Formats: sequence, C-alpha cells, structure tokens
Amino acid sequence: MNPKHATRLLGSFLVVFGIHSLQAQDIPTTELNSARFIELSKEVELSGGRVVGGRIFAVSDDKKDDVVFEVKRNGKTKKYIDLKRIQGFSTYMSEGSRSKRLDLEGLEFCGSTMYLADERSRQVLVVNHGRMSWITWEDKDLKPWGKSLGEIGKNDGFEGIAVDCDHQILYVAKERDPRFIIEFDLEKKTIKDVFDLPVSLRHGKKGLDPSGSGKEIQINADFADLTFRDGYLYVLERNAAEISKVDPKTKKVVHRYIFPNYFRLFDVLSDAGVIEPFGLAEGLDVRGDTFWLFIDNNGGKLNAKGKALGIHQHSKKTPTGKEALIMMLKADPKI
Repeated sequence: MNPKHATRLLGSFLVVFGIHSLQAQDIPTTELNSARFIELSKEVELSGGRVVGGRIFAVSDDKKDDVVFEVKRNGKTKKYIDLKRIQGFSTYMSEGSRSKRLDLEGLEFCGSTMYLADERSRQVLVVNHGRMSWITWEDKDLKPWGKSLGEIGKNDGFEGIAVDCDHQILYVAKERDPRFIIEFDLEKKTIKDVFDLPVSLRHGKKGLDPSGSGKEIQINADFADLTFRDGYLYVLERNAAEISKVDPKTKKVVHRYIFPNYFRLFDVLSDAGVIEPFGLAEGLDVRGDTFWLFIDNNGGKLNAKGKALGIHQHSKKTPTGKEALIMMLKADPKI
C-alpha cells in the first residue's frame, strides 16, 4: 500500500510494535504536508499556542518567562500579557507547597478569559479582567477513575489545555506516566470524566537511551497539547507524530492526522551526548483545514531533515540555528 495514501484502515493489523488488536481501530488516517513555517527570531522555549482572530499567541516553559507572547508573521515576538502585573499572580507563586512554579505548558482563550496550564504544580490558571484565580485538584478528586496526579513538581504533569467554550467544559492533559485527560465542568466545578485514548499503531517505537547506556528504550505514548474546534477535541500525541480527533461525547477517536515528515527536525543532545529520540511538537491549534504546531527545539540545532525543508536558511534572521518554529500543516491535495 502506498504510504502516502490519505486514508488507511488500521484495524486489519493484529499486532504491531507489541500493540494488540484491542487497541487498533478502523480509524481513517490523513497525512499532513503542505507546510508553511514561521521561524522565530529569538530562542523561545515554545510550549503552547493559540491563533485568535489571525493573531498568534504563545507561552514558554522557561521558568523566567512569566508572560504570554504574541508572535508576528515575521517571527518577531513581543510581550502580550505580563503575568506579574495580574492581580493574584504573586499570591499564586508564593502559596502552599506545590513545587517549582512556574512551568507554562498550554493556553486557551474563551472570550475575555484566558486559561493557562502549569505543568509541575498540576494547576490551571484562570485570568479574567486583570485578575487571576486557579483550579486545583488533589489525588482524591481523581480516585473514582483510578488515577493520580503523580509527583508534584515532576516534569510529567499538565501538558495541554482546551476549553469547549459553548458548554464551559475544560480539558486538561497529563503528559505521561500515565497519560490521561481530565474533563471538568467549569460551571458546576466538578470533574465529569478522566480518560485515555486507544494507543495507535504508530506508538511503541524505540530509540537510544539518552543516558548513554547504549541500550534501546521504548518511547512511551504521551499527550502534548489539546484544542477544541467545531465540536471535537483534538489531541497532539507528539511521540507518534500524530493528532487525534476525538468525539467528546463518546471519547472515541474518529480520525487521526499524522506528520512523519516533520517529526524531530532538531537534534537535541542529552547530557551524555546522545541525540534524544523524543518528539518536539509542544503546542497545537486547528483553524479551518490548517493544523498549527508549535515546536520547542529544547536547545537543539536544526538537523539535515530540517535543513532539507528550507528552514533557517537566513542566518541574519536565525543566527544561532536554535530559534523556535511554528508550522502550519494541511492535508496534501496531491496525496
């Protein structure tokens, strides 16, 4: 079968990469290509983004970046909101023992309200009319679903956020170990569900252990970001280079979008000097037929695959070769 066929049925495979047929569903799959790029003119640790009214907004997971950025089409960035100026922010930063604030990993807008995911503290910040509040859950809140928040302060917490603005339903993705999505009613202030998605056949890949042991490790399934558009929840699964379109009522994946040609365009070296085998797409938005991916290069330099796409060709614009990247992908009409 031509690997570029736009639609494939996956259920005919029984076991691939050790994943059994129970997890494989007959799900249409579309490959995304037709890429356009915005190359940022500075190094920013992109961790989430949104496109609102044609304007591009983003957050960074660098601890010192306690702002929301606006990204211009020429790649220049400017401060959109300085969180330090928001009433309640200083209280949030000093309150309690939830460790290692601030680690912003996603943002969402509903009218005049902005939502931010703080990964390490496992909290959601809510900014409205210059004031900040926050949503906090404890392990006891997730117990009915057999889940827990994990170790507060560890880098495997809240990684993505989305809101169904019409119905005031908040979705928050825990990244991994284990991964799951919290569905929360903002009006009733109650958790409606905690769920995972079927693991696709593209999960289960292996790569070299970043510790330098020389052994191969399995790359775990993860969630990197969420967005809600036209009645569906879209879920970025970066280590499989795919996006799942989910029916929020049934929690079933109804379509998958894959982007193998844009997987790991930067070589990120571990402390042991090993190129890390993990995906780098951290943010997702969907506008019409365009999928926006916000790429955090984690300090890595563009590799041969990225250079072949024509990225970072102008050294005056991207002098270090480590500047962040925003990709706009569509289904290739030639496929």
